[in-house]
Amino acid sequence: MRPQDELSDDEIEDLHSPVYTEASDLEICQMADLGDPVADEIFYNWPAERQRAASQAADKKDQEQWD
Repeated sequence: MRPQDELSDDEIEDLHSPVYTEASDLEICQMADLGDPVADEIFYNWPAERQRAASQAADKKDQEQWD
């Protein structure tokens, strides 16, 4: 699913940091879109419905910024 290599040991530890554990689904999706490998790993381990909902929320937020 992920084009990147496995997460490094530091990135695995980051999975439990507040940056990710306290982030909303929208924030995780946005971080993954920006190439954050930890957020990407989190996002792609969600069920498809959760991924879709987060992606739609991110798309809506992006559209609102352009309006």
